[in-house]
Amino acid sequence: MAHQEQDIFLCLGSNQGDRAGQLLRACELIGQEVGPITCRSSIYETEPWGMESVDPFLNQVIQVSSILLPVELLGVLQGIERELGRSRMPDAGCRIPDAGCTSQISRPTSYVSRSIDIDILFYGDEIVETPELTIPHPLIEERRFVLVPLAEIAPELVHQVLGKDMKQLLEHCVDSGKVSVWEVKT
Repeated sequence: MAHQEQDIFLCLGSNQGDRAGQLLRACELIGQEVGPITCRSSIYETEPWGMESVDPFLNQVIQVSSILLPVELLGVLQGIERELGRSRMPDAGCRIPDAGCTSQISRPTSYVSRSIDIDILFYGDEIVETPELTIPHPLIEERRFVLVPLAEIAPELVHQVLGKDMKQLLEHCVDSGKVSVWEVKT
């Protein structure tokens, strides 16, 4: 029996190398390996969150339609990250639970710069809590770099655990990090 198609929200981020190119290539691979991208936010330049770095991130939220099960989705996204040059520190300890992202198995003590990061924000209306994966992503409400683009494309999407939509979560977010629409510099 085939799994029912789900609307999935992903957050993409990059602060190393050709940041915009990495987001574009990640979208291409997601479209090929996960399912069609049905909506994309603007690209935002954001301050690093949870880490010290002079390199700002480019972030984007996309909506994808897929029949992959959550754990299958996680594996595919980790494969895309590896293909795009993402490496992980295998024996790092956990600083905070970040199990909605694709780094569930070996969570870093602190965040580091990366060529690409793909976080699973929402998977339909499902709530997933396993050692490898937590959906909805447990830090959505704390991250302006996620809420701004998410509120752009899905302002009325309700967080099934918190019971608030993305506009409300953004209005109450205590994160003061700079998030601005990225403009290509010519």
